[in-house]
Amino acid sequence: NPSYDRQDQKAESNLKFLSRLCEDAGLSIKVTDSQIVIFDQAFYEKKKPVKTLTLGVSDIISWDFESQQSETYKSCTISYRNPKEKKKSSAGGYTSNEYDIDAVPEKKNPAVMTYTYVDPDADDDKVPTKVKYNKVTRLMIPVFDILGAVPGYREYDISFWFLGFFTLFFAMIIGDAGYGCLFLLTAAALTVKSKKPSDAVQLLWVLSIATIVWGAMTGTWFGLEGAMDVPLLRSLVVPTFANYPEYFNVTTTQQQNSVMKFCFILGTVQLSLACVMNIRRKTREKDLSWVADLGWLCAICALYFVVLYLVIGEQVNLTPIAAVVLLGFVLVVCFGGMSPDKTFAQGLKAGLGNAFTVFLNTISAFGNIMSYIRLFAVGMASLAIAQSFNNMAFGFKGPLVIAAILILLIGHGLNIVMGLLSVVVHGVRLNLLEFSGQLGMEWAGIAYDPFRKRDKIKK
Repeated sequence: NPSYDRQDQKAESNLKFLSRLCEDAGLSIKVTDSQIVIFDQAFYEKKKPVKTLTLGVSDIISWDFESQQSETYKSCTISYRNPKEKKKSSAGGYTSNEYDIDAVPEKKNPAVMTYTYVDPDADDDKVPTKVKYNKVTRLMIPVFDILGAVPGYREYDISFWFLGFFTLFFAMIIGDAGYGCLFLLTAAALTVKSKKPSDAVQLLWVLSIATIVWGAMTGTWFGLEGAMDVPLLRSLVVPTFANYPEYFNVTTTQQQNSVMKFCFILGTVQLSLACVMNIRRKTREKDLSWVADLGWLCAICALYFVVLYLVIGEQVNLTPIAAVVLLGFVLVVCFGGMSPDKTFAQGLKAGLGNAFTVFLNTISAFGNIMSYIRLFAVGMASLAIAQSFNNMAFGFKGPLVIAAILILLIGHGLNIVMGLLSVVVHGVRLNLLEFSGQLGMEWAGIAYDPFRKRDKIKK
């Protein structure tokens, strides 16, 4: 066994330090059964095999070996000596995993400045968040920057789901394929002008196309009923979604119920997705409270049918639905207080103590599904405004055509502006409140903004 008078450890983790010493001494190291084992690999290679396993012959279907060690640091404390004051001081901060610790330049005099890297405490709520976006999810950066929304360090990155639902909500709220074409032309002009489109411009492309698709499905082109006289535009319409249902032998009530039902389905799917994400995360963390999220999933799916019964008047059997809601309520009450650091009895006691809160949250879950009807309501309001301005403008004849053109430009311009404001008020809300609330997200994160060299000095 090698012995040392002195070995220095600097800017490296304990495991890496020990691995380096073993490698220098010609030894091997492994972690097994919660223990560190150091052994002479050459010595063991000379021994006779205990058992020989033959792939395809023995009871082995496949094999895989993996070598892994953790060298992930989240925060850094720098200690330094001030020669003028002749005393030692320290300062702390956070670093990202993308920066190699070994790449930190060594100081000529290590006694003046040293680095210590440690993981943040579990209750540290000041750890900044650095979200790693891909080519798709980075389209949400402009929206998050405008809203100032940053997920907490230990919260989900929902940028992918946010983008998908936000795009659909945007299309339903604007609701007009004609407006979507205007957005598309704007995106094309900005792309030609900049040559390399920014994230905001690329997002505008996506939102424009989605708006055109939804508007074509509902037969809405600048609020003009005459668009249904064009065979091509009429062939693109989904009859049960048509804003002019009389052209497709569909009653107004059937059309409105179909769109409202679609809104409720969206709400149920999004809230259920939040429950599934919680279940997946907590099962990996061996957190028994995942059963409570399963209860929420059951309750939300059952409450969807209650919403259909009360709002649309759809006939459903309420007895099994009430049973499922009650089952979900019991699961949430019994397992909602569970956590890895609590015994089953402690978790059960905590859950039972919150029974009334769970009851109120169940009512709130019903309201959350109901709130998605705003997509239908705002879309219908936008159509009604467009139709009103069209009727006003088409009432002018002869020399007053100029006034009609001004009414159309100003009216539709105002309608577009109000639609964009509605996207912020309603479309963003459904993601930041209803969806994020079901996930347990508070969006209380601090953006990761490391020290770096600035090209320009801002006055």
